[in-house]
Amino acid sequence: EGAVHPAYSLNTFSETEDEGPFRERFWKVQPGDVVVDAGASYGAYTLTALAAGAELVWAFEPEPSVAVDLRRNLAANGWQDRCVVLEQALWDSRTEVDMHVFAPHWPQQTITGVYPAGPLDDVCALLPRLDWVKVDTESSEAHVLRGARETLTRLKPVVIVECHVFADPTLTDQCRALLQECGYGHFEFVERDPCEMIVARKA
Repeated sequence: EGAVHPAYSLNTFSETEDEGPFRERFWKVQPGDVVVDAGASYGAYTLTALAAGAELVWAFEPEPSVAVDLRRNLAANGWQDRCVVLEQALWDSRTEVDMHVFAPHWPQQTITGVYPAGPLDDVCALLPRLDWVKVDTESSEAHVLRGARETLTRLKPVVIVECHVFADPTLTDQCRALLQECGYGHFEFVERDPCEMIVARKA
């Protein structure tokens, strides 16, 4: 159980909650794959990718009080050597992000400060391969994709985006347009109230 919100930390791994069946259907990581998990939280996507045999996962979790439990989950499974945990947010520029302002829906006691943020392109500039990207960043998904344009255009991973449309009803359209600019042409849209999921593959 995570120290910040124990019930939620376990539910993210549950196969009976809606997120479990979604992962089972769409999160088809294969042995040897390279993965980016933006908004890794306690590791529901990170750990399932590693369990499936991912060679390397880059897990971005900017909240220190959550990242410590993500690392505990990795250690409990002996997977620290296949996962890089980065305590930063992803954005479309190098900046700092105050999630108290940007994500007022999130429990405010779980946000301990302003987060350093930067583009995924800065991290992945020399990466020769990337197979999967999952983005769940509390309504900043379009910012994350803008900062990943070069990476997505060059490497064409499968992209899964949780669009927080309750915060911004235009997010799905924004994210789809950004992915189309990067050469994506096959989209599946899955309602997961109060969000909408995009699963995008190259054209």
